[in-house]
Amino acid sequence: MLLALRKPFYDLRQAFEDFKKEEIACWKIEGRSPLPRDSFVRPSGSLHSPIAHHLHQPSYSTNSLDSDDAETADWTNGCIAMIMGNGFEEGMTFIFDHLHRRSQKSEGYDTYPKVVIQSHERFTHRIGESIEAKVEVIYGAKVKDRIFKRQDRKFTILPLWGPWEGVLLYLDHESNFNNHQEGHKFRRANVFPYHPQKFFYELPDSDVAIGQDLILLAAVKLAGISTPFTEDWHRKRKWRSVIPYLRPTGTRARAISAMANAKQKRDLSKINIKDMDTIARHSRLRGLNRKISRGERLTGAELKQQADLKTLGTDANPKSIRKLREMDVKDMDKRGKSRRKQALEKKIARSEVLTAMDVSQARDLDLQGAFQTLATDASSKPKRKPKRKLRDMDVKDMDKRSKLARRGTLKQKIARSDALTAMDVRQARDLGISIP
Repeated sequence: MLLALRKPFYDLRQAFEDFKKEEIACWKIEGRSPLPRDSFVRPSGSLHSPIAHHLHQPSYSTNSLDSDDAETADWTNGCIAMIMGNGFEEGMTFIFDHLHRRSQKSEGYDTYPKVVIQSHERFTHRIGESIEAKVEVIYGAKVKDRIFKRQDRKFTILPLWGPWEGVLLYLDHESNFNNHQEGHKFRRANVFPYHPQKFFYELPDSDVAIGQDLILLAAVKLAGISTPFTEDWHRKRKWRSVIPYLRPTGTRARAISAMANAKQKRDLSKINIKDMDTIARHSRLRGLNRKISRGERLTGAELKQQADLKTLGTDANPKSIRKLREMDVKDMDKRGKSRRKQALEKKIARSEVLTAMDVSQARDLDLQGAFQTLATDASSKPKRKPKRKLRDMDVKDMDKRSKLARRGTLKQKIARSDALTAMDVRQARDLGISIP
């Protein structure tokens, strides 16, 4: 007979209020003034959720700065919106941070006193003992490093196979929790995808994006949730549809409403220029210019904003100029066709790699003769024998130099929390590399 889980707390809101009092007391014990109370960010969702999302530390990239009851589920933060937009049931799916105060650059581990960090991590561990999630999605290397620094915490690594090859499950031992139940070996399965911020700079169809989608799909399947899930969310950058400041016309109604309400009362001096829309940037620039005209001295933060405005400009969404290499020939004017033809002739003469669009444009611009010359030259060259890559080889077939190179590559992949294939795991074992 299964017994009900004895939880450290059942009322999340009250537990967070108790934590805030404890955390503020820790600052005073260290003889330092506590940070403002409105920098606290409460976890969101239900303790009964079958899946939990675990992030590092909340930032100031939000339109909820004036709220004294902020919570993690925030549509106006880009990283959080990326998570909430896919396989997420608002009000039910549990989402929380490892450190529970806002930080400009997520530098809490470097700037908070040790006793304060311990207070945050105690509360985070009690969250882990209170949630009923069978799958915990832990984002980013910083949180992963903090978890594995605990010598008393045990995991069993289970590499998946078949269509899930490359996904590693970290099975969290029941003994890691103070409220452990007899007769159970594991509490839940953990997965470690990249932090959402990485995908603002990741190209579509990259290996990293494909791996992220696979890990999250495996988590959703294991949790058994029925919320709609888009399987190419990162690979095709479909998350852009829910990021308020990237595509305001395509965002959810709640995000638009939150942004509209926040614009009326937000303090622009506290917001990063990159997170401002065009209207806010113009407004901030006018405010700084008025202050200078009155003979007032700008603060360090204001001087930085002024410099950022000069660098980035006041237009948050500049119109992208369509380049000739991306256009159909029929859409070009006479001058454009002439310029593109010259560029392609030079590219072919230098034997550069041509894209599909280059080939299509060359045909439309009557450059067939150049293609024939290129084909003749290419056919006369001897074909190289394809080399077998180290990632596909058994360790016993490698020479000493290859083993050293492969060892370095695998260590880098493990340090970056990249998804490992079954061959990667086998090679790491044969090369004596421990996988955390």
